[in-house]
Amino acid sequence: MTVRNVKFQPLPGKPFDAITMRYSFDGSPTTLSPSPVVSNTVVVTNYNQTPGDNFQLYFLEQAPDFPLPNLPLGCPEAGLTNQQCWDKYGLAMAGAVAPCSTTRPEITGFACATGTQSPPPPPPPPPGTTPLPTLDLSGLPKELPVNGNLSFNYPVSGVTFGWDFQPVNGNGSVGRTAVRPYTSNVSAPAATTSVPRFSLASLNLIAGVYKVAVTVTQGSQSQSGTATITLVSADLSHVRVYPNPWRKDK
Repeated sequence: MTVRNVKFQPLPGKPFDAITMRYSFDGSPTTLSPSPVVSNTVVVTNYNQTPGDNFQLYFLEQAPDFPLPNLPLGCPEAGLTNQQCWDKYGLAMAGAVAPCSTTRPEITGFACATGTQSPPPPPPPPPGTTPLPTLDLSGLPKELPVNGNLSFNYPVSGVTFGWDFQPVNGNGSVGRTAVRPYTSNVSAPAATTSVPRFSLASLNLIAGVYKVAVTVTQGSQSQSGTATITLVSADLSHVRVYPNPWRKDK
């Protein structure tokens, strides 16, 4: 609501009471405002027909240290003041914390000059409230050495990446085993990294075909993806070279 260029005068025999900001809330569904945190804004311009005398009015209950009611439609946590509930949940009496404590004798409430710095905005939402992007593993190499590195791009930081490797196509037994150095062709235990990159050297896997599953996690959210890769020996020392039977000098 805006009160613009209005002339206020005291009633005969009465004290000058130009504007009274009186807040009443009983929690009843029949109350005009069923929640104490619903925004209620009153702006006064050219107060008492004085050009440039502009301010916004706040209830006295909007003071930073005023205890905000813990009601179903109030502050979610009991025992918090306006400022504390605003900082934690973005909620305060009548939708804002009074940015000043300026008063005038004929006005009940705070009269904060227009342009007075507002209280700090609510904190950003906690991690996990924004949906995680889909995990795309199509860029992983189809073939790499057993001591190579797997990596891909992911547009979100502050997440964890879980890695799991399972042999496929008759490439050994399937199923996790205890965490130990891997010298036989069995599945590797899950490992976790803070970046979308993993070094295979730590697993001591042997050559073969594996299904790699990656799960990215942030808070209570997660996205998963799978890909099939072929691991080859890191060197050729085990390869036997036979003579070509069709060579002329044989």
